[in-house]
Amino acid sequence: MTQSQEAQVVDAVIANAVREAKLRATPGDVAFGLLHALRLLRDHADALGAGTVGRIDDAVRAQVLAESLQRRAINPQFSHAVLPPAGPTAYPAMEILGDAARTCLLLEGPTRTPTAMNHAAHELVEQLREVLGEAPCWSDVDDMLRGPDADAGESTIEEMAVWIH
Repeated sequence: MTQSQEAQVVDAVIANAVREAKLRATPGDVAFGLLHALRLLRDHADALGAGTVGRIDDAVRAQVLAESLQRRAINPQFSHAVLPPAGPTAYPAMEILGDAARTCLLLEGPTRTPTAMNHAAHELVEQLREVLGEAPCWSDVDDMLRGPDADAGESTIEEMAVWIH
């Protein structure tokens, strides 16, 4: 599969997952599910090594900051979107979008070049911005992606979700 074909498949998988998540969850919980999917990609990148996780972090940071700077240049009163806490429909959104992230990881070629993962991360950030209506603050996204600070006793993204059946 070429990189162009891979990108088309990644776009389709994520677009379909977001559409399905929007049918089952509130916009805030869809955003929470997108952060969960990004966290899964980052965890996979971390398993591949520091260089890979650094590239994912740098790409997500650059995308979020570029969007924020662009919005601020147009509107000096720009404020970042607030990342919502998990609500009652977070679980379905996390499952749907997490499955989409894992599907994108399956597209990785035998060269071990994480092109599908990189493209999936980019597309997930785009969808997050769209769902939130504005660019989120990078430090908030970074906190969600890096996981809990053991010293602070914070919960993981999965533990923050409300599990209502």
